[in-house]
Amino acid sequence: NLSKNMKTTETLPSKDLKRTDVFKINPIDLFIDWASNPRSDYGEKEEWQEFKNQIKIDGVKQPVYVAWDDEKGYILTHGFRRMKAVTELIAEGVDILLVPCFKVKNNQEQILLDHIVLNSGKELTDLEKSETLILLQKYGYEPKELAEKTGISLAKVKILLNFAAEASKTVKTSVKEGKMSFTAATTVVRESKGNVDKQNEVIEKAAKTTTKAKIRVSDVSKSSTTNDKTYKNWFGC
Repeated sequence: NLSKNMKTTETLPSKDLKRTDVFKINPIDLFIDWASNPRSDYGEKEEWQEFKNQIKIDGVKQPVYVAWDDEKGYILTHGFRRMKAVTELIAEGVDILLVPCFKVKNNQEQILLDHIVLNSGKELTDLEKSETLILLQKYGYEPKELAEKTGISLAKVKILLNFAAEASKTVKTSVKEGKMSFTAATTVVRESKGNVDKQNEVIEKAAKTTTKAKIRVSDVSKSSTTNDKTYKNWFGC
């Protein structure tokens, strides 16, 4: 919801707009660095199409967040899912001339936090959160501080950080591509004690032996008693 003290302008924005300004901008004038967005999962095909259709009919209602950059002009900092839909719709011939924007400071630390705390539409996946948290840790945050700032339980923050630091590229890619559940991936990392060769070996073996569409905890755990329920208790969620 927009604050009552925010004012709205539809004129071409300048770098002098205040933080309380909400304005509308032509989406083609907005610089978007897609690689800066931790999100890779925009939703299943049906879910994504439904989201696009909603924007096609109603437009973008909730302002995206932008910051001023002296070289690039206004850059997108939050609202990548909305802008991805807008970009695809424009490519399909849909006229979307203006999108509402809220100006924020060009502060990378806060932008990273916003990726986690502002996603009310579609929450980041655990994999995406883990990669964002490990970047935030470089700003000197302890796990307890990250838990307080993000609203994620301390137990889960520690597990996400551990996963980001110790999981092999193969493990992360398997989760990202939907070949392996995050719970199974975390189990592999935990039981391998950070040995990436062991992680890759376990995944390769599980991929050959499982008949399921996605590798689960029971496919990779050393303990036959480990399942999704016991994992959730260990995960603290």
